Amino acid sequence: MKQMDIRELTLGQRFALVLCPYSLVTYCLEDDDLRRLFAGVRTHLAPGGRFVVDAFVPARRRRRTRSSASTTGGRTVTPY
Repeated sequence: MKQMDIRELTLGQRFALVLCPYSLVTYCLEDDDLRRLFAGVRTHLAPGGRFVVDAFVPARRRRRTRSSASTTGGRTVTPY
């Protein structure tokens, strides 16, 4: 196991599969951070290799308003 800045990925070998778990890409706040991450992944992917990203980004909750609620079958449904 190695620890390094994901934007400076240098492992010296290629892989058939590169995993990017735990929403790691969401920590890349600038476009250049993502470009550097993807360039490093491209360097380490074997021909025909796959890059799998797990990126959970929670949806922002909409503010409830009286106009957003609707009545269906006698009950009020409020979307989130």
